[in-house]
Amino acid sequence: MTRTTLGHLAPAWALIGVGALFTSAVTRLGSRGVSTLSEGLSPGQWVVLVLFTSVMVYGEGVLALQRKWVPRLLDRARAVRDESLGLRILAPFYGLSLVGGPVKQLLRGWLSTIAIVTAVVVVRSFSEPWRGIVDFAVASALAWGLISILLGAPGVFRSAEAEPSSESVGGHRDTGREAHPPDEIDRDHDARKVPE
Repeated sequence: MTRTTLGHLAPAWALIGVGALFTSAVTRLGSRGVSTLSEGLSPGQWVVLVLFTSVMVYGEGVLALQRKWVPRLLDRARAVRDESLGLRILAPFYGLSLVGGPVKQLLRGWLSTIAIVTAVVVVRSFSEPWRGIVDFAVASALAWGLISILLGAPGVFRSAEAEPSSESVGGHRDTGREAHPPDEIDRDHDARKVPE
């Protein structure tokens, strides 16, 4: 395969890998949640289920995944086509911001992964029906995220020339100004202050 062919396959591999991870989690957690629901809940537990699922779908599904995380994933899926062969092979990890980015971005990716693993371990210790209620709510939020990935994926392939956003891939968006580290910007701003 040529470098160009691998470059075009890498975005698909990134999205398929991440999509498979989401699908697995939704299926596993969702089936456990549905099983809990089929065993029956008290009226108070139904209220908790509806409220917690609503909070998870809106807070995590819409605000965190759809509006922030998925656009970053899609930008990184676009960007991976121009990366080294090693990063293209690791495209799903690249999409998850676990490899191939600035330290701050990689740190955020790894801390998010550690937080998710920790949450999974904690929720496993919950007794039923609470574990099933949490699993159902989380599966619902992840399903929303998966739908967002699927709806955004065609744009990755239609916009082969589109530049990813600067925050997503760690570069600086060309604004016509030279990029400065934050401390230089602060010093420049302080120097322009007019004394009162």
